[in-house]
Amino acid sequence: MKISKACFINLLLAFLLSCLPLFAEKTQQQEEGWTTSGELAYSYSYAKTYLGHKLRLKGWVCKLSFTCGPRHSIEHSVWEKDGKKLQVMIWRIDANRTGYSWGEFTDK
Repeated sequence: MKISKACFINLLLAFLLSCLPLFAEKTQQQEEGWTTSGELAYSYSYAKTYLGHKLRLKGWVCKLSFTCGPRHSIEHSVWEKDGKKLQVMIWRIDANRTGYSWGEFTDK
C-alpha cells in the first residue's frame, strides 16, 4: 500500500499533537461564564491548530469562527457536539505563549 506524502504528513502531525499535553502551563476553573481559562506554552498559530485538532478528535464540530484584534491575534469560535455548544477564545500573549478560555452555553 502506497501512502501519499500529504497523507503521511497529516498522520504524523495528528500523532505528534495527540502526544502533547493539552494544558501546558496554568489552568483556572470558574463556575459561571468562561468555565476554564489558562495559558499554553505555544505560539498563537500553533495553539490555534492544536486546540482545533484536539476538539475535532473529541467529536466537536466548529460552527463559527472569526478573528479580531491587532494583527488578528484573537480568535473566537463556537463548537457543537451532541446538542451542546462550546465557545472558545484564544489570544496571543507573546511569541511563545497563548491564552485561552472556554465555556459551554445554551441558546435562549
